[in-house]
Amino acid sequence: MALKKESAYFLLLKKLTFQPVFLSMNLFRAQCYIAITRINKQQLTESVQRYRKA
Repeated sequence: MALKKESAYFLLLKKLTFQPVFLSMNLFRAQCYIAITRINKQQLTESVQRYRKA
């Protein structure tokens, strides 16, 4: 039963991926993720530099 539900959800997802709205949402999410990781990297390097100075 759970497998059937999952496959139905997967099919729905597959259908949605071809819609531009869904794609743009994914792109937006990806950009947010990239921005967040970039910020985290910056903060990490800054804290490392601070630690080295101290």
